[in-house]
Amino acid sequence: MIVSAAFKLLLGKDIDYDQRLRGDYSDTVYQLDGIVNDADSKKMIEAKDYTLDDKKVGRGDIQKLQGALTDLPVNTGLFASATNYTKPAIKYAESSLKNPMQKPIELFHIRPSTEQDETGRINKIVVNMSMHVADYSAAKYNFIWTSEGREELIKNDYASKQIKITIDEFYDKNGEPLISIYELTKSYPPGTTWEKNFISKGCWVIKEGYVRIDGTLYPIKGIEYEIPFRVTEDELVIESEGIPRLYIKNADCSIDKLISDKDLKKVRFNNGRVEI
Repeated sequence: MIVSAAFKLLLGKDIDYDQRLRGDYSDTVYQLDGIVNDADSKKMIEAKDYTLDDKKVGRGDIQKLQGALTDLPVNTGLFASATNYTKPAIKYAESSLKNPMQKPIELFHIRPSTEQDETGRINKIVVNMSMHVADYSAAKYNFIWTSEGREELIKNDYASKQIKITIDEFYDKNGEPLISIYELTKSYPPGTTWEKNFISKGCWVIKEGYVRIDGTLYPIKGIEYEIPFRVTEDELVIESEGIPRLYIKNADCSIDKLISDKDLKKVRFNNGRVEI
């Protein structure tokens, strides 16, 4: 069950544990410690723990698994040992990966983890972030009107008035939306030199654009801006959670992983199915 849980966390596949499967040729019913169900293949899990005997898994155990594989409707064997493997066992398993007459057997070392297993691993990543952010709320804006627009404003007695308007977007001559403030600032953001107390100065050109004031459209060339930038600093900490409980490593070392108690607590066993 522990090995099936480890493979579930490692592979994320559908996994059943302690299953019975009948052989294709011998009609023998085999007990399988686990089955990994892929869309187009099945992998048989065999688990051995020789800790009390203080010995490694030998060639005989691997050959026994190969014998079962030849009779069962599965594609691959996954062997998990708590005490690792003898050299003959490793050599035999390696030969199964290239022998066309055999089904491949992959070797895994799965055992309780130790403090030594944590040596050299990254348990915490600290990212110090310094961001230069445009402070649009403290910006100053100056509308650059066309001569026609200025004449219309004077004509409508806006020359001597303070106009308070909220502008979300600019329009074309027909009153249809041309570009929004969001699109304008996103497409043409103010530049920065990354200096403290920096103020970006520039102009957004709004070609053939109009501003709506009290229902009337006034043509505009663009907007001059002075936008201050503020520096914000933050720290992002990414830290492993839980206490390491299981160590998993495969024969070619492409998998070398610790599984924590927090991960194992996610696993549930339900009528032969391993679930998360």
